[in-house]
Amino acid sequence: MKAIKAIAVLSVLAVALAGVAAIGAVDAEEDGTQIYPYSLGTMYLGTTGATATILIKVNESAYSQYNVTPVWTYGTDGSAFSDTVSGMTITETASTTNVGEYTFEISATTAPSSGYLYFLYTATVKVTESSESSVVETLYYKLAIVSGNAGVEISLANAIAYIGVSYDETPEYTISTISEEPIETDNYTFYATGLPDGLAMAYNGVISGMVVDSVATGEYPVTVIAVDSTTDGENSGTVYTGTVTITVASSPAYSEGFEYVVYKGSETTEVMSTPYIVASGNSFTVKVTEASGKNIDYTNSAVYVTDTTGTEKIVSETGVYTYNTDGTGELRVTIVCSVSGVIYSTEFYVYVVDDLVSVHAGIEIVATA
Repeated sequence: MKAIKAIAVLSVLAVALAGVAAIGAVDAEEDGTQIYPYSLGTMYLGTTGATATILIKVNESAYSQYNVTPVWTYGTDGSAFSDTVSGMTITETASTTNVGEYTFEISATTAPSSGYLYFLYTATVKVTESSESSVVETLYYKLAIVSGNAGVEISLANAIAYIGVSYDETPEYTISTISEEPIETDNYTFYATGLPDGLAMAYNGVISGMVVDSVATGEYPVTVIAVDSTTDGENSGTVYTGTVTITVASSPAYSEGFEYVVYKGSETTEVMSTPYIVASGNSFTVKVTEASGKNIDYTNSAVYVTDTTGTEKIVSETGVYTYNTDGTGELRVTIVCSVSGVIYSTEFYVYVVDDLVSVHAGIEIVATA
């Protein structure tokens, strides 16, 4: 009777998995029958190879009353299995505390021609150690191994950077293997290579700066690397790469396309002259108007005000923008206008100081003519 019971227990082994977890992998599917093979997700090798840690849990406790001999073997074609695989290092560790839990460390530098590493789990079960009767049950798993990295798509609302003009853009990043919607950048760390001199990418994926005068105009392909920085997710540590093109363009003289006036306070108050000085807590207004014979597209024009905390991008369909100052320091104001399909720009500075009465009171006349 016990031998029959052993066979009955083993017949459900294939559908009694407790679960599968892996770095860069997905949970194994279960639908009441063994799926051949259970998928462990994808291992991306990058340019120099990679190491993955995979945890597989088999419900060995279901037949713990019997004598069980589990063996793991590996292969790359799904049919031939052995203890080792050419071009890879596989280290298997069985848990001493959790029955049926196995951890695999896999290192590889090249992807197998099949694109997969297959795992074969073979369990030989006897009613007793000396019993001649035994039952053999198998389970199969596969890990996809590919060269390169998973892809990330980058979308830039403004992909044109003008020489000498502040640039500050937050791209949208989409990883199609995770979701068709843009990702939450808080869970990733970003890097970029190939940016024009003067531009840089922050760890949150924002591209900002000002292209320097020595940079030639033209298209610059930029490689973006996004690393999943979570510590407990199924994609933790996964590297994603993508490319985006930024076009560097020269900035024509603003006087050819538009004019501007700076007011102290609102548009209806005093017109200021250089140097523009404003008392802290007060405001100033920039009004942009068309040069003679020109036509400004205000929906594609902007005023940027940069202070010590960053850049604020303002788009005004009226051409009038009021900025409320807070604190003291130097503000760089950049105007970029689309005029008859041509981009024009200029910049100037506004100096925010303490109360002007106090400033003037501190001026001492030491001599007169």
